[in-house]
Amino acid sequence: MIRNRFKNKHTKALDGERTCLLTGTPLPKEKLIRFVIGPDGALCPDIAEKLGGRGVWLTANADVVAKALTSKIWHRGFKKTPTIAPNFVENLEHLLKDRCLHLLGLANRAGCVVFGFEKIKDATAGGDLFALVQATDGSAAEEERLQSLAKNLPVVKALSAAELGQILGRETCVHLALKQSKLSQTVWDELCRLNDFLKKE
Repeated sequence: MIRNRFKNKHTKALDGERTCLLTGTPLPKEKLIRFVIGPDGALCPDIAEKLGGRGVWLTANADVVAKALTSKIWHRGFKKTPTIAPNFVENLEHLLKDRCLHLLGLANRAGCVVFGFEKIKDATAGGDLFALVQATDGSAAEEERLQSLAKNLPVVKALSAAELGQILGRETCVHLALKQSKLSQTVWDELCRLNDFLKKE
């Protein structure tokens, strides 16, 4: 998938890489999740990277996070071992989805979201589109129909039709498109991170 359209990729690699605490692999921050220890001593995901204190990073993948939770790496990263809440990985998935939905909602209100086959078709013809977002439970026939219009656009599938429908005030939404904008780049990065998180190692 195309990950970056608005930033210099060489600058990004130099300024935006962090190392996964479990694997030791340096990756762009968009492919990682930051964690901190809260005031109560509990491990906290810092999805938006705004929490203070010492932070450590893990590859954005549920299997990697699950493996890290049962390892002894935390003392190496934090100089102490945090407490870990039950259902940590499941709660982390919800947080990642909520962030994607929040940003998609912002993009929709900013006029950066197009939905409906005919509207997407028109926007594609005008060269206004940045990427396609398709539901994980959409039909293969609908996916092929839409992608035939936008063969050069990257596609991400990380949310269900019901979840995509939430941002539009509809029961479901099988596919939508993002217009060219910096906000669309942010939405794209977060959707790709969620997609990476849901993949099996």
